[in-house]
Amino acid sequence: MIEKQRDSFKSLAESIDKTEEEITHLLVSIHECYKAGKVTKKHLDHKRAFYKDILIRFTAMKEIIQSPRLPNFRLRRLREEHSLSQNDLAEKVGVSRQWIVHLEAGEITRTISKKVKLRVCKILGVSFKEAFPVDHLLEMLIKKEML
Repeated sequence: MIEKQRDSFKSLAESIDKTEEEITHLLVSIHECYKAGKVTKKHLDHKRAFYKDILIRFTAMKEIIQSPRLPNFRLRRLREEHSLSQNDLAEKVGVSRQWIVHLEAGEITRTISKKVKLRVCKILGVSFKEAFPVDHLLEMLIKKEML
């Protein structure tokens, strides 16, 4: 099952790469039309902004796709590197062991408050980005109003 998902994600990433190439060619074509006097500077700027926005979104999607699908496998590895059981980490964070189980399984990462995630990071001595890479990327995109 996981192998099938990886293949699907790889295929999707390849499609995004191809689309990015096509958009780049469109941008070159529009610029050539502008140089030939077929379109106005305003039209050129509008198209550039439009396609640049699409490229940024595709790049972000590709980064999310290529991230481990369950980024919290990293969390488990970090916990184990600190020789902490799920119970130990849960006690230090102030949540139940079941929350840690779900968090590591990636089942409820979006519903756990960032405060709890930051406490986990502090206990493990890692950055938010390192422990929760996909959450970090999504936050960056939301801040930039791209999602």
